[in-house]
Amino acid sequence: MRVDNKTNPYATNGQVDLKNASRYMNLAFEANRVGVSAELSNQTGKPTMVIRNEEGTIVRRIDGQKIINKMNHVDTYV
Repeated sequence: MRVDNKTNPYATNGQVDLKNASRYMNLAFEANRVGVSAELSNQTGKPTMVIRNEEGTIVRRIDGQKIINKMNHVDTYV
């Protein structure tokens, strides 16, 4: 995955990961001609990825911390 060169150098790695994840998801949705889009939402105070269909209805919410962990290959074993 390509990292955007315009990213804020003072942003945390998690914010950059979420921005890259939303960009990647939107490109994948466009390529597969799926009528949904991904965007970041901070309404609850913690980062959340929101998937919306063409009418604007929320289809799915994904916890931002889970996305960051997956992108950095972090697994928690108990």
